[in-house]
Amino acid sequence: MPKGKLDGSETNKEALTAATSTEAESTKANNAKYYNGSEDKKAAHDKAVSDGKKILEKANATQAEVDAAKQAHRRCQRQIRWIRDQ
Repeated sequence: MPKGKLDGSETNKEALTAATSTEAESTKANNAKYYNGSEDKKAAHDKAVSDGKKILEKANATQAEVDAAKQAHRRCQRQIRWIRDQ
């Protein structure tokens, strides 16, 4: 794992790894609000997952990049889950 820019600690990618694999697949497979959601919300979620995977593949990803990708994914999940039933 790459080392953090300032303090020498390793970049922690665990949460982003889970978000872009198991959580993402679970959201798509088991979340009726995702399935029935608007195309723009689904596209935003899928883009956040794709962008997160690119960060994970980056050999020298910083903790800030990893954290930002995880936050973007969480925002998309919240938007999908908070859509009111119509």
